[in-house]
Amino acid sequence: MNENINLMINNPKKAIRTLSFPLIINNLLLLLNTIIDGIWITGLNVESLIAIGFVTPLTMIIIGIGNGMGSGANSLIGRCIGANNYENASNASLHSIALSLIVSVIIPLTFLIFLKQILLSLGACSVINLSMQYASIYIAGSFSIFIPFMLSAIFKAEGDIKKAIYPLIVSTIINIVIDPIFIYILNLGIMGAACATVLSGTISMAILIYWLIIKKSSYLKIKLSNYRTNLKLYKNILSVGIPASFEQLAIATSTIIINFWMLTLAGTLDVATYNVVWRIMALGTIPVTCIGIAVSTVVAVAFGGKNFDNLKTSLIYGIKLSTIIAIAIGIIFVIFSNQFAYIFSYTDSTVVINKSLIQAIRILTIYVITLPTGAVATMTFQGMGKGTLSLILTISRTLIFELIFIYIFAFILNWGSLGVYCGLDIGMSIGSIFSLICIVYYLKKHENYFDT
Repeated sequence: MNENINLMINNPKKAIRTLSFPLIINNLLLLLNTIIDGIWITGLNVESLIAIGFVTPLTMIIIGIGNGMGSGANSLIGRCIGANNYENASNASLHSIALSLIVSVIIPLTFLIFLKQILLSLGACSVINLSMQYASIYIAGSFSIFIPFMLSAIFKAEGDIKKAIYPLIVSTIINIVIDPIFIYILNLGIMGAACATVLSGTISMAILIYWLIIKKSSYLKIKLSNYRTNLKLYKNILSVGIPASFEQLAIATSTIIINFWMLTLAGTLDVATYNVVWRIMALGTIPVTCIGIAVSTVVAVAFGGKNFDNLKTSLIYGIKLSTIIAIAIGIIFVIFSNQFAYIFSYTDSTVVINKSLIQAIRILTIYVITLPTGAVATMTFQGMGKGTLSLILTISRTLIFELIFIYIFAFILNWGSLGVYCGLDIGMSIGSIFSLICIVYYLKKHENYFDT
């Protein structure tokens, strides 16, 4: 048996640490890439920063679809491995690759046809040209997001996290290097940031294709000639992938609504502040998300092998580990809020958002600390292949609890933008408690499944 798979079966706690910490490093580098993007764009002018804010919901949807499909592949392949069905796991991997190619054509075409209307409906009227410049390139090159997500999911399901993340690390480093070249030296401005993102993602994709298809360095035997159409495999991938994608759509919808409310409450500067603060908050949410992905992978193997003890251990340990890390990061946010805010408000045109940015960072620390319980519970459902339940939890948190409390604080109590951030904190806290209650109830109700 493969060493990584053996670890997931016999030592779930160590497997979660082994899988999650490299993912955290990788995603922090991706975040660093996003932050540096923001810093370079901030150097252009505040209009470019605002334009990126209006495009953010679209980029969230693109990344969400890629991540969602990857989650579906990861869950199915992991469950097949847990059930010792390696032939099905290999064929599921081939179906995942085929699905990534299909999505890479359909999604960009759909978005590009209606792009201007979408951006105008999001409120980007005053910066529509800048928003169009960035969004059109990013969406046209979204294959460099969809395909790497699916290919890396195959390595993640095997527990080979190094091969899953190294290409993404290389991509991030390349993007950091070429960003200023495209933006300033080649004088492409905001379009340069999008070009750099697509090019670096394409390099990541090429590395993964080489390892998986050409060098054949995966544990599962991936041969394109062995592809045998099995609609049930597509259905199983999509049963998790579609709900997981819609989870990001729910989050993006929430962002759109909050952007609109911010615009109504105070204007475009508050929209810029809101979108900038989430770049910073990602420092806290990324470790939680990565631990959730690791939990999902270990849970998939445990669920496929009907190992209830491993599943329960993975859930509890994932919540504990991610909460400890979230608290540590929250303390750092409070202590160094001034320094974090300065990074995005160092120019004459952006200094006006400095005070509101500091305030937002400090308030949203609560959001980061209460996130782990809900996130790990949600990812546990994904690992078991229960994508619809995972989606319900995300919708209840982002489109019900958070928006209700935002409306109460921001409009009914008339707290303005301050109420938005307080509402997010309360909504996340209640949403996480609700998610924990749901997963505990589900496991108790279905414990007999593991005895059959």
